[in-house]
Amino acid sequence: MSEKPASPAGPAQRALVAVDRAAHELRRGRMVVITSVGESAVAIAAECLTDGALADLRRLTGAPPLLALSEHRASVLHIGPTGHD
Repeated sequence: MSEKPASPAGPAQRALVAVDRAAHELRRGRMVVITSVGESAVAIAAECLTDGALADLRRLTGAPPLLALSEHRASVLHIGPTGHD
């Protein structure tokens, strides 16, 4: 019985693998780079943020860090909407 050769991954499959890998890295407390056309961001899970990681973020990006929370997480923390989507 011959095995079917593996087909090369298309762009959509590669993107899904990259997202899965990034989620794994975030869960491990590592920084990930998120890119889009002409833009990029460095992210780290807030639960894993340390003074050293915050300093690294500032050094890598040259910009003050921003905090993004899901609506559910903000509700749990009793943080109301800011009006900034």
